[in-house]
Amino acid sequence: MLGKEEEMKTKRGILLLIALAIPTTLALTTYRTENESAVQVEVEGSSAVVVETEPGNVQERGEEILRKMVEVNQYWLFGPTSDVKNYSYEFLLVDNAPRTIEVSKPANTSSSFRQGISYYTVLHKLASEPASAVITAIQEDGRTIRLDFSLKDSMKIACGNGISGTWRGYFSSRVDMGSLWLDAEKMVPIKTVSGQVEEYFSNYVTLEQSHYVPLVIRIDQGDMHFSWKFNLYEPGLWLFDMADYQLREEGVKLPVASVENVKINTKPAQQNQLPVVIIAQTDESTSLRRMLAEGRKKMEIIIKTNHTWLLPSLDIRQGLVYQYRQEEPYFETVMFDEQGNIMVQLESSKESPDAPTRQLFYQPDGTFIRTRFDEEFVRLQRISDDEQILGKSLIQKDRYVRNLATGLNFDCALTRMARNPEIFHAKFEPADDNTYRLMLTTSSREAKIFTGTMLTFTSWAYMHDVRYAKT
Repeated sequence: MLGKEEEMKTKRGILLLIALAIPTTLALTTYRTENESAVQVEVEGSSAVVVETEPGNVQERGEEILRKMVEVNQYWLFGPTSDVKNYSYEFLLVDNAPRTIEVSKPANTSSSFRQGISYYTVLHKLASEPASAVITAIQEDGRTIRLDFSLKDSMKIACGNGISGTWRGYFSSRVDMGSLWLDAEKMVPIKTVSGQVEEYFSNYVTLEQSHYVPLVIRIDQGDMHFSWKFNLYEPGLWLFDMADYQLREEGVKLPVASVENVKINTKPAQQNQLPVVIIAQTDESTSLRRMLAEGRKKMEIIIKTNHTWLLPSLDIRQGLVYQYRQEEPYFETVMFDEQGNIMVQLESSKESPDAPTRQLFYQPDGTFIRTRFDEEFVRLQRISDDEQILGKSLIQKDRYVRNLATGLNFDCALTRMARNPEIFHAKFEPADDNTYRLMLTTSSREAKIFTGTMLTFTSWAYMHDVRYAKT
């Protein structure tokens, strides 16, 4: 029967209910504040039952939902299972040196170090302090639950591709209200919205029967888009795996951070660490790592095959002296001595046609001095802060050294890949039987083009500091 109307008077007004005869049961529960009674409606066939609840129950029901959510999601919102006593991992952020993170007491460790990524939002506030929110509305349709809330005190949320100190993509803001969507059956978060920040959770896997952890979290904030993958390790550690970062919808999606060398429950006297067991990880993460490993091998082959001109030998240049001349009166003298030192000097210029002015001097240990001919004191600098890179490996990291070895200022993605392959991700794409394409992506701020008619101090036509993300 269609179009049956019923009017029911309540204590605060009139509720108009239109019930349609359908073959299955429809259950809709809505809770409201602001002097409205909460009403539960059940429609089965052509009959309707209305149950009125007290106005204050919206807060009680909201906190009850949050407590259930916390119970089910505790092993990723608060920390690993009690069987995880300690763990460590290496955090890699684009072109930064790997950073070893040790977590000796998970329960007393800040969330960024515990999770492996900077991630703290309104969801964590609701989970740790359900009473900190005033629940303004609840909608339940049997499949999902939506909670609208206002925080009693505003809070600062912060997310970024990093752990502390350095990030590649980061934001923080204050929020005081939002909405949370939950799966009604599993009681796991599906989505949150607070201010301009949206979070999406997916790829849940089971841990200890009635608990769940997400393997994918996506965060959107204006033009910033984070896509995070997580792994679940035995005996119950949920830990960051890798991050993609996209700036603006049309921007390049770049892998910017990852975790390697995970160790769990090590003992001080333990010599050999048992291999960790990954209980669950995303298919995308597995295929991406396989693709990047294949691309890495291709990069190594290209560098080795083209080593003579991409990474020219400095040893065979010992004793080499040459002059680089451009428009008169500019010219530079380049010298490679027998001990491995390299020096270039601007011998003549329009400002000083008869006397040398600027100098650049490299030592074989990777230190260098940039100065003027008449300066009494100089400052010794190091090419890289990474103390693990020494000697020839360090000095060949500098683009000026390569320029001096070849006689021209020419630095593009290919030469940079040879010097710093660690800042690139490579995707192998077969073209035909004889050729293939290697797509390089990088989020390093130092990935720039410097090329033109120039050596060290003198330029005629020169393009410099042109950043690129893909080549």
